[in-house]
Amino acid sequence: MLATETALSPQVAGLVHKVLVDGRFLDDFTADPELVAEQLGVPLSAESADEVRHRDPQELFSQAYDLRFAPEAVRPHPYIVQNAPNADFGLTVLIGVVVGTVATGVAAMVILRNRDKKPPVKDKSEKAEEKP
Repeated sequence: MLATETALSPQVAGLVHKVLVDGRFLDDFTADPELVAEQLGVPLSAESADEVRHRDPQELFSQAYDLRFAPEAVRPHPYIVQNAPNADFGLTVLIGVVVGTVATGVAAMVILRNRDKKPPVKDKSEKAEEKP
């Protein structure tokens, strides 16, 4: 079942996630969701408690799983982090900076290595002896 068929409210999704992480209330959290939420320190409104009460825990776990791990196209809640739209641009800039730095370093090494060598062209001008 996908999360879009019967989407969980953010409070219910938070409670189910906390129940899964804690592990003590896996079988009976739907019988008294207010008490479980209080013991886990999760806010839960009366409407959200009614949404949880007497439902199959496995169904809620499945919906919480779909909500957290389903592809972004079926994620109904805006609080779930979406991919950053400018991530590709940042990666391109990073690669450009690294390549530019390496290229500059290689060019500097070639120039410094060859600075003491005689030029490949012989100066045949009249003042060749006066030049450094």
